[in-house]
Amino acid sequence: MRLGSATFYAQMENDAARQDDEVTKTSYLPGEYARVATMAGREIPIIGDITRKTSTSNYYLLCLSSEWDPQLFTAFKGADSCLLMKGWERVRKRLSGACEKAFPGCISSLIPVHYFDPYDLTAREPSIPILLKDFRFAYQQEWRFICVPQNHEAPKPAIYLNAGRLTDIAELFDSTWGSR
Repeated sequence: MRLGSATFYAQMENDAARQDDEVTKTSYLPGEYARVATMAGREIPIIGDITRKTSTSNYYLLCLSSEWDPQLFTAFKGADSCLLMKGWERVRKRLSGACEKAFPGCISSLIPVHYFDPYDLTAREPSIPILLKDFRFAYQQEWRFICVPQNHEAPKPAIYLNAGRLTDIAELFDSTWGSR
């Protein structure tokens, strides 16, 4: 199984469906809703929006969709097949075991992505970028398997895990929904 490095993910392909920032999430506060003042209480005018960025350290991830949607083949340019995973818990156990062999002591998990509106003033979003994705990607219905090695080596663009034969947890389908 191939897991991409979060910092290199945006460079992986040439389509918008894959080019979101997996390490840093950005949200905005329109300037008219903010107030900035000096210590003496004199208000300073705000021009534009206030940008908030929340970042995390690098990690590896495998992005999965929880829904069958033929439009994903259009969004992910060049995709002509998909791997249908059977049973989230079995997939998590298999991938976690492979991560532990490759990176002893690593942290790994299979998590659903939470979609957020970067301009929503009422939302109280978690500030962990690994869990978040801009709501313009909500059609992907993403779950992601993450692996966070405990060493601090320079990340590789991708890692390849030996998860064994996948026939008990996955089946390959082409874009016409025909089994291969």
